[in-house]
Amino acid sequence: MVFGVGVPAQLGVVTPRRHERLAVRPHRPTAGGERHQPVRVNTGFSGCAVPPPCLADTDDERLRRQRSAWELRAGIVRWGRCRSIAAGPDRRMSVVDDGTLWDIIEQARAAVGDRADDRDGADDPLPGALVDVLAALEPARIAAFAARHYSLKDTAYRYPLWNAAYLIEGGCSDDGFMDFRDGLVLLGRETFTRAVADPDSLADLPVVVRMAGGASGWIGYESVGYLAKSAYERAAGETGTFDDLVDRHLVGRVPPQDPAGENWDAEDEAENARRLPRLAALFQG
Repeated sequence: MVFGVGVPAQLGVVTPRRHERLAVRPHRPTAGGERHQPVRVNTGFSGCAVPPPCLADTDDERLRRQRSAWELRAGIVRWGRCRSIAAGPDRRMSVVDDGTLWDIIEQARAAVGDRADDRDGADDPLPGALVDVLAALEPARIAAFAARHYSLKDTAYRYPLWNAAYLIEGGCSDDGFMDFRDGLVLLGRETFTRAVADPDSLADLPVVVRMAGGASGWIGYESVGYLAKSAYERAAGETGTFDDLVDRHLVGRVPPQDPAGENWDAEDEAENARRLPRLAALFQG
């Protein structure tokens, strides 16, 4: 079976960028009527679960077809050769909850002081500070942090927040919204939580006010996952086991297929003013 051909649309096809899936999404959120094109969204499935023993690798064409059907029902799409994720406990596994993740982020933010809220500068110190904090942990904790980060980003996959990002950045593709959500994580727990609940609260951020005035500034960052992998390499001396450990945490995770919340045309200024009045006042005049 050739993957990506005849695969149900809701499953997409795997890209080399781990924990992401190629899916059909608009380049900007609209209420409808726009031509769609492929862009990436998170899935959390880049490895595969162990298939039933009767469908193990075989030369029998009938069983191979059954295995392919099982993989599709399980929501598994392969990039290259599928690596099994063994069942059962693993002493390398660790757990990082939301509170621990935010503590790690705040340690990094505290280390860079008043430069923690703007990702625009080429010498932005926060990414390096986060790598330093993570690299001091056990490798398994770093992988657990990365997995928790993917799950946390799922909670921000919302149309109202996407439309806010569209206003702030002057456009926001699906990839751009992934980076925007990573940048929100780097802004800390309070800002992230408020923005998910009330995207218009982003109008309070100094970096957003500067951007509205035409000055330099940026929120999005690509990506916290890459920073975790860099920290893992420093702590473990290799990265070959990183993706498998992250995958173990993500097995069973079902990421949202579509953003939550009510959608509207992000280029409809009247609708923006009604739903995001403070941001609209800043960016629409």
